[in-house]
Amino acid sequence: MEIINTITKRVIQVLIVLITFMLLYSLVEFIFLLGRSALTHHAAFNFSPGPIERSKVFFGQVQGLIAAILLLTILIELISSLVEYLKVGSANYVTVITEIALIAIVRHLLAIDFEHASAGVLLGLSALIFVLGLFYLLTKKPGSLLGRILKNNSEGDGS
Repeated sequence: MEIINTITKRVIQVLIVLITFMLLYSLVEFIFLLGRSALTHHAAFNFSPGPIERSKVFFGQVQGLIAAILLLTILIELISSLVEYLKVGSANYVTVITEIALIAIVRHLLAIDFEHASAGVLLGLSALIFVLGLFYLLTKKPGSLLGRILKNNSEGDGS
């Protein structure tokens, strides 16, 4: 059993390093995209009487930038949960996975073209957000039965 724990810890350490590199690369790419968007999309400062092209306005890029920020948030959350696992020996993966799923769904919502999305897709996403949000609240609430069960299971796994 000790060999499995050692292998698991080494794999998690390698994952932390790899995800950190991915996070740093994504951060540098995000900074370059932000700078490029700010420099090339300046139609709002064009005071000519003609119409403004939507593709040249910086606010058109904000949706993609927010999605990139949420991707960075997902990577940070993964790194912190893996570091917590190394420190404590166990982690409450149910709440971590729920948090990451909520962030990923919000990121997906930002990419949806609501004019062309079907009602079924929108209803499914709203039901998924509702269920995940409710589940998150039930696991995070200090006195909840589900929160105590998850906490006891996570403390019992650290053997």
